[in-house]
Amino acid sequence: MASACCRELIILLICTFAASENVRNDTVPEIYSLHIRSDIAYRFATTTVVSRLANHALESKEAVFLVQLPESAFISNFSMTIEGKVYDGQVKEKEQAKKEYTKAKSRGQTAGHVSAKPRETNRFKVAVNVAAQSKITFNITFQELLQRKLGLYEHVINVNPGQVVRDLKVDVYIHESREITVLKVPPLRVPGETNNLEATQNNELAVIDRIAPNKAHISYRPSAAEQQADSSAGISGQFVVQYDVKRDMDAGELQVVNGYFVHYFAPTGLPVVNKNVFFILDVSGSMSGRKIRQVKDAMNVILNDLREDDYFNIILFGSGVRYWNDENMIQATLDHVGAAKQFVRRMSASGGTNINDALVRGMEFLERHESQSGKKLPSLIIFLTDGDPTSGETSLEKIESNVKAVNKERYSLFSLAFGSGADYKFLQKLSLQNRGVARKIYEDSDADLQLKGFYDEVANPLLSDIKVEYLGDSVDNTSLTRNAFINYFDGSEIVVAGKLADVNVPSLSTRISGVGAEGNVLLDTNVIITGGVGNTLDLDLDAPDASSLTSFTERLWAYLTIKNTLETMKETSDNQEKETLKQKALDMSLKYHFVTPVTSMLVVKPDEPEKNAGDLIEDDGSEAESSASKSRGPSRKMVHSASVQRSSGSPGFSGFADIRQFRRLDHFNLMHARLPPPMPTFLSLPRPSFLLPATITTTTTTTTTTHTPYTTKRQHKAGTSGRKRKNKKKVKEALSDNDPHFLITVKGSNKPVCFDVNGNPGDLYQLLWDPDSDITVNAKIVARKGSTKTWNKTKTYFGAIGFLHGNTRVKVGPHSIKINDKTYNWRQNTVISTTDGVKVTIHKKRNVTIGVGNGKEFAIVRHRVKRNHPTKVSFVGFYILSGDGLSSRSHGLIGQFFHRAVNIQSPTASPASASNPALLTFQGRFRKRPVEVRPGRRLNMRTSKHVDCWHVRNNGWGFIDGHFENYKVKDILREDLAIDLQQFKT
Repeated sequence: MASACCRELIILLICTFAASENVRNDTVPEIYSLHIRSDIAYRFATTTVVSRLANHALESKEAVFLVQLPESAFISNFSMTIEGKVYDGQVKEKEQAKKEYTKAKSRGQTAGHVSAKPRETNRFKVAVNVAAQSKITFNITFQELLQRKLGLYEHVINVNPGQVVRDLKVDVYIHESREITVLKVPPLRVPGETNNLEATQNNELAVIDRIAPNKAHISYRPSAAEQQADSSAGISGQFVVQYDVKRDMDAGELQVVNGYFVHYFAPTGLPVVNKNVFFILDVSGSMSGRKIRQVKDAMNVILNDLREDDYFNIILFGSGVRYWNDENMIQATLDHVGAAKQFVRRMSASGGTNINDALVRGMEFLERHESQSGKKLPSLIIFLTDGDPTSGETSLEKIESNVKAVNKERYSLFSLAFGSGADYKFLQKLSLQNRGVARKIYEDSDADLQLKGFYDEVANPLLSDIKVEYLGDSVDNTSLTRNAFINYFDGSEIVVAGKLADVNVPSLSTRISGVGAEGNVLLDTNVIITGGVGNTLDLDLDAPDASSLTSFTERLWAYLTIKNTLETMKETSDNQEKETLKQKALDMSLKYHFVTPVTSMLVVKPDEPEKNAGDLIEDDGSEAESSASKSRGPSRKMVHSASVQRSSGSPGFSGFADIRQFRRLDHFNLMHARLPPPMPTFLSLPRPSFLLPATITTTTTTTTTTHTPYTTKRQHKAGTSGRKRKNKKKVKEALSDNDPHFLITVKGSNKPVCFDVNGNPGDLYQLLWDPDSDITVNAKIVARKGSTKTWNKTKTYFGAIGFLHGNTRVKVGPHSIKINDKTYNWRQNTVISTTDGVKVTIHKKRNVTIGVGNGKEFAIVRHRVKRNHPTKVSFVGFYILSGDGLSSRSHGLIGQFFHRAVNIQSPTASPASASNPALLTFQGRFRKRPVEVRPGRRLNMRTSKHVDCWHVRNNGWGFIDGHFENYKVKDILREDLAIDLQQFKT
């Protein structure tokens, strides 16, 4: 399952201006120290991040600290140290924190407000001004419970400083009560790639110290040279620690400290229980294309993994409902599985989305099967959909009521929200009400692996109807976290916490009951408590390093209690009960200083000296809580004058909302990357997100990459000055515009590489094709009017651009825009979001921007002339604003260069010229003969400036794969690859 772990820390510190490799660059603050330490005490991880920055310049600089948090984590502390003074964050009730935040802003103070934003990536962000030749320290601590998945705990730390850090170290300390039987540190993982828990390779730079059988220390300290070897921007990847502890066929581990206890239950040796599995799969029209292919691939593997004594069936639903077998649940014999795979292979997508009928009829079918067979097996419903209900019953409340009434808490409903079009909040509530959990399946190239990974986690039930009881009067039963569970799956773990009735009780006994493959299971255990500590722990309360361990049971109890309370809030439809639960969660969050969905953290720093103040440029389209703090004193609006504006490509992508600029200040920004999908768990933890708006920042943030505003200039209106400011940020882009010429930034070249394509009117060419992102871009050639020729060639342009992703089809020309079946004109500002997660923004009479998922953004610029002009024609240009999310398999006239690197060898006798070319050679696996390149200049119509470039003659011959004619397609909305890549394989 793609990165299905929630236990993840992401620290991304990315400078908006690249530093020289050999000379210190004083235009940005230097991250001279980054220390990350995780202390895992009996599965409860406390992670502290300390980032130290130095401003070496002779003027003040702006620094933004942003940390991407695990979605299951609660922030417990944040502080900044500025000029020797420590500024601590305070946890407040959310509404109160908002009021104080607004009040602080109105007083002109630097204010930061951290709040939880549902259904968005968790993040923590603060911005401060760093005085000339001074330093600042950021310190954040948060806590989370590691969840066991497929037999391993996994702790992930994403490190991407964006520069080489002189003092970079990561330390992970593990302290368990039982022997650590498995401990692995695999190589750095690329963020977002599918986790492989069976990886056998090791991280060569990690040092593992097995301090004791139950203790370990993992250290990771890459030197500056080792960071540089990874990339010029330093380390970029996920540092992963995986481990497990010794297990027996027993009632688990009871750990008691100072009146609080935590109980871990994950026995070994239990046989797998036979089960009923009902797959209910959405095949509505929005599932066509790559989605349904991925579901077919996943189901082909999942069906193979069914145990022969399992029973299964399949429902396909669009506007109606279709069974694989409409008579009974079918035993998973080899023949039956083969027939089911053929049924899946033939499925196609069409129609609406009738969620109500699919679920109700599926549960009624299971009820009939149980009645007829006389067998009562655990029944799992794997329900997958990519959209809202559009057919049959469409009221969400009515669907919830119908499903709940039919199910009667008998069957476990596991809902999989496929892509951004699915209503995750609704599916989560539906599953919680029906003994299951909901998970997101990200619409990426590995979606089939995500589906298979989720199934693996629930494929092997060992117990059902589990109850955890504590005997006698030793426990305050009102304090217990959830202690009844529907299923226990192989490789997972059940966790219960609570308070003792009396801190001086001498022992604690527990009994666990459940139903296994061979009947009822009953397990007991007892813990002797001496001096407040259970005898299962090797904990010395008087030891110098014991302070963090003495409170872990209490804080873990508080953590789980809040999680359980928030989960019940999501499940209930009773408003009065919701308010009671909210107050309970709030009281505990404030008591234990946790930032949760009902609290916020407020950080207020007194006024900056006047010399560090600046004039704020801000866009008025920012989101309510996701934008940065908008003032340090009285704000003066800046008017944007941009040829192309940023669009909002996905949830969490805020367009121009986070663009800020200060007079005399260059800016430093810490950006963030996408978290992988969450891990299935019995706890069904809520998803908080934390945001501390920056007082000033200069970048637009997305969940995957750094974006630079696509803009030509800004009109500065501060008072009556009307001073013009230039955007200093450098855009790495690829484009094809004008007649048409291509201008592409390629790694290893000091200048862009340029070439022209001289096609014929009506020809269609493929500019970009990425099978992993499911994105295709094609262009149509038009010619100037009359017989105007340049160098014996008719001048041509792009008359239209076709863009494809999933089921979304966008065709943009200079006179109209067509999105799927609807046509738009250029005389409007509007945003259109499709069910495939594509966001199309029309900027009146100027351009269209297209955002896809996390980090992929494109622009189509309009160039219009009067219709009756004797020779000129209207045309469009294509720009890739952010291609960091494009895969290494990308191709097309532009797409093939995003993951390639070149070397430029200049002539030795004299500088390169038209008659004395330089040689371009390709690095790595792209075997090609050297290509002659000559100094050239091309007009960048975005900036209206000429750009120096290395020009490749003859339509890019030798630079592009094959001949430019090989990139022809027959339809502007054709989605398959135009060129045969087999001939270019090495």
